[in-house]
Amino acid sequence: MILTCIIISLYVILILFYRIGWSRLEISNVNTISQEISVVIALRNEEKNIARLIQELNNQSYNHKKIEFIMIDDHSEDATLKLLYQHQEKLKNLTILQQEKGSFGKKNAIIKGIQESSGEIIVTTDADCSFHKNWLTSITNYFIDPDIKLVVGPVGFSNIKNIWERFQELEFLSLVGSGASSIGIKRGIFCNGANLAYKRDLIIDNNHKIFKKNIASGDDVFLMHYIKRRFPDGVVFAKSEEAIVKTHPISKIDEFINQRKRWTAKSMSYRDIDSIFAGTIVFLTNLLFPTLIIASCFEYELLYYLIIFLLLKFIVDALFLYPVLNFFKRRSLLKFILFFELIYSFYILLIVIVSFTSSFIWKGRSYKQ
Repeated sequence: MILTCIIISLYVILILFYRIGWSRLEISNVNTISQEISVVIALRNEEKNIARLIQELNNQSYNHKKIEFIMIDDHSEDATLKLLYQHQEKLKNLTILQQEKGSFGKKNAIIKGIQESSGEIIVTTDADCSFHKNWLTSITNYFIDPDIKLVVGPVGFSNIKNIWERFQELEFLSLVGSGASSIGIKRGIFCNGANLAYKRDLIIDNNHKIFKKNIASGDDVFLMHYIKRRFPDGVVFAKSEEAIVKTHPISKIDEFINQRKRWTAKSMSYRDIDSIFAGTIVFLTNLLFPTLIIASCFEYELLYYLIIFLLLKFIVDALFLYPVLNFFKRRSLLKFILFFELIYSFYILLIVIVSFTSSFIWKGRSYKQ
């Protein structure tokens, strides 16, 4: 019981600190900056997204004379490359690159794009994302402060249709909120490569090591950990509605599990103490719930601890999630928090088990843990 009290106390303290961190995030005033930027996008089998992607990038309000778009095809097996060339004239300053034989994966594609870039600021996103017309202006605006080295942008979901997708969205926004809030207390733990901007000169000569090429994914998180170590005050979160990048939930369960296995795989290589601490506390807290359920079947008095545990966790999670969901205009998800709490611990344990016992598939390629 002492261990139980310690774990839940640490969890409550952690989440309350994140709640404070969220409130500390500053909304930057929009100003016009003249820095050259390079938008780098790695693509593999994205034929259905090419026309929309080109159109939305072309609609950006940022001065197009100051933007270069670099798209790198990672050995697509569909019409992605063909469509890129067909639409090239519709987007000014678009450079199309191809991965060489023997070089594959998103990290190698991003590195190739960065090496071919010339902008002061690198902006990365994914081909399946949608953007507000002021997206580039919103996230690069933070670089008016010369001390800012990395801007982490918000990522949300669009086209939510059913309870399964609402579950994904609630989990995803809780992760985005945790990452943003940790930045608010200068303890950044993770970010999303679908919406990042950073100074090119920080990584151009050392990108292979920074991105940890031996690990399939994690170009975003490993980069943030690197910059945070060197510049503790140089990482900010773009708390602006216009900076939100929208992506889609995953419709198939096997693809969803593959994604979570990939996320778990990269987390095993974290060396950042803040990420390790937060991950450990969250995992132990979620392990505690089924443990208390099983234990209470043999010792009925433990039901009291189980109820207290659920009550505390629900209150602190709801307190944290309310402003996050309000920012994304998804307050309707609040009514699902209790249901989410009841199943989330079992889901986390399942993901951890399958992550250590099987490989994952990403973009048609199989990767070992």
